[in-house]
Amino acid sequence: MPRVTITRIRLRRWRYEIPFNFRALFASLQAKRADGCLASTLRRHRGAYWTMTLWRDAAAARAFMLSGAHRAAMPKLRRWCDEAALGSWQQDSPELPS
Repeated sequence: MPRVTITRIRLRRWRYEIPFNFRALFASLQAKRADGCLASTLRRHRGAYWTMTLWRDAAAARAFMLSGAHRAAMPKLRRWCDEAALGSWQQDSPELPS
């Protein structure tokens, strides 16, 4: 059953924009090429960064999260971010929600 994952990250200071964007670009490319990724988006809205990914299943989402560019970026978030949120659910449709 497809799994949707949504994240929201707000950076602590503007000086983290360049290193964060660099890491986010590589993690986004990794997601789009990852086995089991059905769709992926990355947006900035009202000063926060949002991602929405659709995975074949929870195992594919977890494999992405714990590998490559995404894994390398995760330890930096405590220093760079003052807010972070994650939501995830399973759905019947193999399409991103609106």
